This record gives sequence, C-alpha cells and structure tokens, in this order.
Amino acid sequence: MPSIPDIAADRLPELLRSMPKAELHIHIEGSLEPVLIFALAQRNDVELPYADVAALRAAYAFTNLQSFLDLYYAGASVLLHEQDFYDMAWAYFEKAQADHVVRAELFFDPQTHTARGVPMAAVIEGLSRACTDAHTKLGISADLILCFLRHLSEEDALATLEAALLAAPVVAFYRISPLTYRAGRRFVRISHYSIVNILAGRPLVPELIQGEFTAGNLARETLRVLGSESVRREMRAGFLEIRKSLGEGRASENAARELERFLVTEGTAARTD
Repeated sequence: MPSIPDIAADRLPELLRSMPKAELHIHIEGSLEPVLIFALAQRNDVELPYADVAALRAAYAFTNLQSFLDLYYAGASVLLHEQDFYDMAWAYFEKAQADHVVRAELFFDPQTHTARGVPMAAVIEGLSRACTDAHTKLGISADLILCFLRHLSEEDALATLEAALLAAPVVAFYRISPLTYRAGRRFVRISHYSIVNILAGRPLVPELIQGEFTAGNLARETLRVLGSESVRREMRAGFLEIRKSLGEGRASENAARELERFLVTEGTAARTD
C-alpha cells in the first residue's frame, strides 16, 4: 500500500478552506450576527437591550446558559416577517459558500417565533425561499429540519407540527382496486378527492387518482410544486383560508360537517344525473 505523504502544517489552513464541506447541524437562528440583528431591529422597529452593535457583539462572550438564552431570544425578537427569515438564512449561505459548503441542513425552531405571533408560513416560506436561491445561485444543496423546544409540552409540539404541515406544499394521490373504484364511481361522483380540495371548493393541490398515479406523474407534479414559489404561495394562502373558515376551537368537527354537506350535495347531484 503506497504511503501518504505528510502535509506541511502551513498548507493545512488553505487546504481545509478549499475542501468541499457538508454542514449537517446548523441552528439557523443561532447564526444571526450583530450587524444583521440591528439592521432587522431597525427595519421592524424592535428595541434591543443593547446600545449598539459593539455592545451586542461583546455580549457574545456569554458565561452561562441563561446569558446565552438572553442573547438568543434578543436576536430572535427581530424576526417578524418572511423577508427577515430569508435574510437571516441568506447571510448564512453567503458565508457558507465562502467556506466551500456544498450541503447544509438547517435546524429551525418555529415555536420561538409562533409564540410571538409570527405566522408559521412566514417562517417556512422565508427559509425555504433562501434554500431554493442557495441552490440556484450559490450551488448549495439545502433543506430544513424542524425542531421542537424541549421545555414546552407535547401538545404544543403536536400543534406546531400540524401548523407546519399546513404551511407545507402538498401533492395528493390515491389508488384503490379497480373494481372498488368503478363501483364507487357509479354511486358517488365528486369533483375532488383530497380533503383539502373539498374544503377549498377548488383544485388547490394537485390530485393523482388511479391511473394518473404513476411514478412519472408524481415526480413531475412534485417538481412543479417545489420549483414554483408562486404555486407554493397560492397553496399556503388557500390553506390559511381553510383554517380560518374552520375556526380554531372545533376545526375537526367543522371539517366533518363540511365534508358531510359536500357528500350529500354531490351525492344528490350524482343520483339525479
């Protein structure tokens, strides 16, 4: 086996800088730096407990967990709108490209923001848009990993997950046995199959039913949705309309009533055809 020659110590820093890297554990809120924090605070009219950028930078020399958390939440307080989350992630991606990062997996804490009244869609859309631009403009492959705050309850975590799913793009697909499908079509003729489209009263998300559900069609529709910011934005706006129409308190019961009304109406129409 051939021996590997030693690398001179003075060459190592440049070699390490130029090597392609994967960043597999980056908490994106923790990447906020003092200059951007103050810029976002000014843009959003948020008062910080620091006199200036220098004072904030000095606070980064935290001495215990509480001093770190104070700094973390002060930085997070300036993130209010979709563009704020985009700018935060984009600042990270620009630095990552300089370090030759080619793959990044961004951890984010939506509970930190939704507890302050920031919409889940603003968090996810801003970060997602930055990930898309990082791929097309900087050559960095990036994805998001949703995290939960361990000091909060399981119920809060589940509610956060449900809210995140409502902010995520969807492609619906169904396939059952051909005999069952043909029998069902004789008695129930409905224009939509996905509960989302039924509640929206229009084709809000793409549906691939029976013969249309193929690997090629699924890949095409998925890429179309993921590749179009306008399509994803329209979906999220529709999800928000549905959520508002169902209400916050008894959403599942209201959804069940809407589905019952829909099936009665559509079923009656089908029987009279």
